[in-house]
Amino acid sequence: MNSSRTPVPGLPRAFSRRTALRLGLGVAAAGVLGACSQNTAGSSSGAAGKKLVLPTYVAPKQVDGAIVSKVDGVPNAYPSFGTPFKSVPNVPGKGGTVTTFQPLFRSPPPALGDNPWWQELNKRLGVEIKPTLAPSASYADKLAASIAGNDLPDLTFVTTVIAPAAARSIKQGAFLDLTDRLSGDGVKAYPNLAGIPTYAWQDASVENRIYGVPHAITKPLGGKLYRQDWAAALGYPNEPKNSDELKQVLVAFTKANPKGKTTGDTYAFSTLSNGLNFIKESFRVPNNWRVDNGAFSHFVESDEYEQALTYAADLWKAGVWYPDAPAEDNNTADDLWLSGRAGYYGVSIVPLFDRFFVEGAKTIVPPGHDGGKPGVWSNSGAFGFAGIPSSVKDDQRIDELLQIMNWWASPFGSEEYLFLMYGQQGRHFAMQDNQPVPTEDEKIQTERNLYYLVETYEAQVYFPGHPERANEAQKQLERVVPVAVADPSIGLVSNTAISKAAALKQLIVDYESGIVTGRRSIQELADLRSRWKSGGGDAMKKEFAASYAAAK
Repeated sequence: MNSSRTPVPGLPRAFSRRTALRLGLGVAAAGVLGACSQNTAGSSSGAAGKKLVLPTYVAPKQVDGAIVSKVDGVPNAYPSFGTPFKSVPNVPGKGGTVTTFQPLFRSPPPALGDNPWWQELNKRLGVEIKPTLAPSASYADKLAASIAGNDLPDLTFVTTVIAPAAARSIKQGAFLDLTDRLSGDGVKAYPNLAGIPTYAWQDASVENRIYGVPHAITKPLGGKLYRQDWAAALGYPNEPKNSDELKQVLVAFTKANPKGKTTGDTYAFSTLSNGLNFIKESFRVPNNWRVDNGAFSHFVESDEYEQALTYAADLWKAGVWYPDAPAEDNNTADDLWLSGRAGYYGVSIVPLFDRFFVEGAKTIVPPGHDGGKPGVWSNSGAFGFAGIPSSVKDDQRIDELLQIMNWWASPFGSEEYLFLMYGQQGRHFAMQDNQPVPTEDEKIQTERNLYYLVETYEAQVYFPGHPERANEAQKQLERVVPVAVADPSIGLVSNTAISKAAALKQLIVDYESGIVTGRRSIQELADLRSRWKSGGGDAMKKEFAASYAAAK
């Protein structure tokens, strides 16, 4: 069993980012940022009748040994890094300073004078990077202060997962509209930006305008792991095909002693959400919203949601969850899975799949409760974007900043990517069998912790030293993508969602926990629906419908 917690280069470690990845939250978790999901890959209609031609996709240089999927929308898998190539022939910067605002998901890096990696970054970019690094807890406040003070850095990372109110500033013109520069073949002036997947541009645009360069992630994120070795040992060698068979396996994981130990040592599910999301997908609960002839309805209003909660409550009675599951302690969930006490684990395929892959585990797709196909929730294809303030007017300066982002978005296999994600050879990593092997010194590794901007490591499948896991992860994506269901609110702006979505989400979580664990009856779902509607739900439905109609 691989239970190592050794830091993986490029792997965010903060709770909120990890939680976002685990739960499948993309850049538009509240439906306030991203491109309208009804758009085609080539173009989309703007809110004011405009047409947005998305940037032309030009595939990056192919790395030897790449496993190219035949399923559209599934990224390449890479067994090894290959021979690094140079993707940016010239130093992109012109001297001087470039300020940045970046999220910080790991420990703060040492100061420039004590940081060889940062010094080398400045040399390679041809500018001095002066970052503002914002941990998740202070990200929203720091971004709001910069916007309010009209003091946005040259390159500002925006994600409404952490800062929902940022959507207002985008609409109000805080960031430069880059649509005319980057749409269509315009992006070819920046070849590495042209290699960013089309879906990432689509999901990071705002009301069909491009305000920055996306940080692309795999779409969908969700990876489901289960202990297939347990299931086989208990007499269930095949994946369950419906809700009845699923219950049998889950109960067996908890009650039938798959490890030959006393009852109570193992559980099917760890946290409540970890199992409940799987069940919702099995019952085809809508992905946040559903649209019928332009009218929006939320998943809490659906019959499928009631069916899923009823089924989950039955599973709770059967004891398939860890007793403290409602506490939603993700550290406990990690420990239960890695120590071999949980039979199921839902986690982002990239970048967390390799870290949580254990011996005997296999990927699983939720079975349709009635034997049909499930409805696996798709995610936004971008966690955010790096924007340029609208106060920047000089064309040469704009081009320089885009060239710097072009360097930052260098593709897998390139020298630039290797430096960004793994550091300096001989200091941060050693190359063994075409695989970068990181050094164990965490203090040295922190030198790289201002990398997070528009790098592309989350848009492909690569786990150094574990080619078989890259192949397994890609196969999971090939199973999930064809049954993925989009959230139709992505790209539609609702001011009520910006201000009230978080509170309404917590309301839902409170009722879900009560209903599943038996503290509330399923009849109280009617009360949840009423409170959700009066607390802002009805207003969101109207606002999303209006935005949807304008975008048609």
